Amino acid sequence: GGRRASAPAPSRVSLALRGSREDRMAILRDNVPALHGHVLRNPGLQLDEVAAIAKMRTVSPQILQQIADKREWAQRPEIAIALVRNPKTPVGTAIKLLDHVGPAELRQLAKDANTRTPIQQAARRKVVG
Repeated sequence: GGRRASAPAPSRVSLALRGSREDRMAILRDNVPALHGHVLRNPGLQLDEVAAIAKMRTVSPQILQQIADKREWAQRPEIAIALVRNPKTPVGTAIKLLDHVGPAELRQLAKDANTRTPIQQAARRKVVG
């Protein structure tokens, strides 16, 4: 039968919530944003997976915001920098995350032409102090 794009199948939801690392990564590759939020609630989710999700350009800004809102994730420098560099992360959120980025990365962001302008300016201000 034809799958409705609007509502994810219940089995996919339970896979997202309780599935293995492979299941989680497969779900993140499927472009079904409704499922991505369930993956973030999977108790088996590892920090390296969160960092990988934070780098993905295919996930929605809402998912990136959810990652940024979890203090134990956002305080990890590798996750913070991934979110800051992701063009889909809301700018205000990315600027707040600069608090958790190391000095070397801050200098890089301040210089990098690919960094979004408001983030670049905020990074420069932090570098100058």
